[in-house]
Amino acid sequence: MKYIAILLTMFLLKSCGNTKDVASLRDNKNNQQIETVSGTYLITKLGAIDNLALELTLKFDENTGKISGFSGCNRFFGTYQKKKDFISFSQLGSTRKMCQAEANNLENHFLETLDKITNFKLKAGVLTLLKNTNPLIIANTKQEHIVITYQALSRGFFEEISVTKDTFTISYDRNRKLIKSYKHDIKDWNECLALLSLIKVEDLPNIKAPTSMRLYDGAAHATLTIKSETKEIKSNSFDHGYPPTEIKALVEKLLSFKKTVSKQ
Repeated sequence: MKYIAILLTMFLLKSCGNTKDVASLRDNKNNQQIETVSGTYLITKLGAIDNLALELTLKFDENTGKISGFSGCNRFFGTYQKKKDFISFSQLGSTRKMCQAEANNLENHFLETLDKITNFKLKAGVLTLLKNTNPLIIANTKQEHIVITYQALSRGFFEEISVTKDTFTISYDRNRKLIKSYKHDIKDWNECLALLSLIKVEDLPNIKAPTSMRLYDGAAHATLTIKSETKEIKSNSFDHGYPPTEIKALVEKLLSFKKTVSKQ
């Protein structure tokens, strides 16, 4: 009975779309970030400087243990080691482009500061790098431009819904000459991101369709595509109206945007 209760709880967390559930999913995502650190961050404060003239960035790759980014004049790179709240950087290097004195000085200051870091904190997308308990660098998660697209098509049917942070578009024209764009509430986008965080995007091409009606024209062929600034990953084809369990909640959320159109 205990095992069944656990399975039921997991199912409810994945399938429910109300505000409380989405808030919970977002909290889970933040907890994962605290553990993984992976991602790109925009530095908002460097030592006593909190009004940076240049966009300094940090990019952590948890899989390789490598760090990279823009340090003011050049692209820099190196490695890092992390355990609990301890972190250290090593083998730091950079390209050798020459810049104006202001950019060079900022870059030297930044790289020298990285070399002093011993600890980190990550909460709600804000990364703080410290020397013991003294914060030296503060950075915010840099959100990539993400496009989530659901497409369904058959011989006489076409539908494509794409959602970004700012807008969603709908087209019933397979040539995409007629695309209508609409504004949406930021809460809807945040819900999409919360649902997306539950999906292993890299596994999309391997997700198996639960039904196969599309193979004999019993349903339209549907796909889900996630596109970022650096890559585009598309799911296997599945029956329109019968998405795989792994992406069902997100697909249903995308389809719900059509209801918004009817209200405008």
